[in-house]
Amino acid sequence: MVEAVLMSLIVQSASGLIGEQIKVLYTRFRDSGLSAKPGLDLGDRGPEQAGGHVVTAVVVNAFGVAGEDGERELGRASQEIARWLASAPPAVAGSVRVELVNRETGAVARIDSETPAEAAALLGPVLGSEWVSAPMVWNGAEWTEETEPEPETSGTALSKGPSGQRVLVVADEWLPSKGGLSAFSRYLCRAFTALGLETYCLVPEPSAKETEDADRYEVPLVAAPVEEGRPRQEGLMLKPELPGGVEPDIIVGHSLITGYHARVMQQQHFPNAQRVHFIHMSADDTQFHKQHEPGTTVDEAAVAEERGKAEVALARGAKLTVCVGPLLHDWFARHVHEREGIPSPVRLDPGFDAPDGFSAQPRTRPPGTPRILLFGRLSDEGIKGVDLAARAVGAAMSGRSPHREVELLVRGAKPGEGRALKERLEDIADCPAVKVLPRNFTDDLAAIRDDLRTSSLVLMPSRVEGFGLAGLEAITSGTPVLISGASGLGRLLEELLSQDMPEMINRLVVPVRNGKRHEDANVDDWRIAITLALGNLHAAFADAATVRSALAEKRTWAMAATRLLEELKH
Repeated sequence: MVEAVLMSLIVQSASGLIGEQIKVLYTRFRDSGLSAKPGLDLGDRGPEQAGGHVVTAVVVNAFGVAGEDGERELGRASQEIARWLASAPPAVAGSVRVELVNRETGAVARIDSETPAEAAALLGPVLGSEWVSAPMVWNGAEWTEETEPEPETSGTALSKGPSGQRVLVVADEWLPSKGGLSAFSRYLCRAFTALGLETYCLVPEPSAKETEDADRYEVPLVAAPVEEGRPRQEGLMLKPELPGGVEPDIIVGHSLITGYHARVMQQQHFPNAQRVHFIHMSADDTQFHKQHEPGTTVDEAAVAEERGKAEVALARGAKLTVCVGPLLHDWFARHVHEREGIPSPVRLDPGFDAPDGFSAQPRTRPPGTPRILLFGRLSDEGIKGVDLAARAVGAAMSGRSPHREVELLVRGAKPGEGRALKERLEDIADCPAVKVLPRNFTDDLAAIRDDLRTSSLVLMPSRVEGFGLAGLEAITSGTPVLISGASGLGRLLEELLSQDMPEMINRLVVPVRNGKRHEDANVDDWRIAITLALGNLHAAFADAATVRSALAEKRTWAMAATRLLEELKH
């Protein structure tokens, strides 16, 4: 007798699944020849929390037999679950989580959906592996099996399927020496490769360190052809030498940094490719918080208007315009509302599942004097709220702090300006218990990881921040962090945590009000948040672990990349 493959199916819902819908699922199994056996039903015992959802039913079943036959049975089961999810009433499908566990291998397939489109993105990386015989796609009305299209006789169309697609990402660097945009591009390339896409990243004169890091994730760096005596960025508009002379199906450009280069690349060299334009910053806000050299006069209003027009021009003609996070999506969707020739932009949320160099295990607070970290491109101190952080830390330590002193580690100084930065911030903090440790900005990922490992608290007090990838990286590291409510990341955290763990929002997201007259209120809010975190660092690290785990289930880079590919098919 061949041993059966054991599988447990857990059905959860924040709103509660009605019994009739569970019966529908059982019927689907029975009609497919899969004998579902009811397991423990917690509905009659009252709500029990599991990952923020109320467990309303647990089904334990033995699907098929071991080996290839067992995998086919698992595939049939997961397909039936996908179809059941798609056909469930909106009140049910809108909050349902379905988790499949292969009890022999420990493999898990999880569907955690708010909308059918999101469910498609979540299912994409899972279905098609050991769980199904054919991938499932959402066509706008129902789940269907994705069939292999007829081969193209010419051109490089997208219809070859994800595993046959080629992506060319146009970037000005691979390692993030210039800030969050470069880090985002690196994570996106890695996600494309993980989904089976042939991914290339075009950069001017990649260093050996960049090439080594990209090779680790199987992303070939293509050196832009830089002409002697010409600006290095011009090479991003010349036709690159891709391996084997292949041509890309998708070309990605980032905001005003490489968006124009990507447009030229597509128009002049690869006209059959689909161009994706990413929005990374809001032109309406950033300019008014920038600091300028003394004696210079800048017309911020004119610059903001021109940059907004430039983003619109780059979006025109793109197959897809993608905004990073909720804040930028709201801004650009409003900016191009009812504008002829520009489709509505797509929102894409970065993933919380890429903790470079950190394990998934909960972290503990470092010993000794607490260290508070600010990191990122801090050349625009007004935008990043560096002065606000210094004032708030000084105010917290001047009160009834449980610590004799703290270190304020500021990673992001310009070379040669460390001493001036230290003196300026210690003067702003106005508290002898605050010791400022300036560090130059770096693209050395190991150095940044060390900063996070040795810190007890990370601050991201930006006055303006389209998203805030530095804050996201702090979250994925498991380090306690305070995030500006004026950032796209702050908005996203409020969305993702409001249902399952609303109490965490006030512990992570701190208001930052606009206008100089509100600065004292901003300082006081951040003082309170810093004091609370420093007052119980053990609890702060426990909260950080809980939040990281919850967010890593809700948003992943695979989901983000899959969502982009699905939108390109429309």
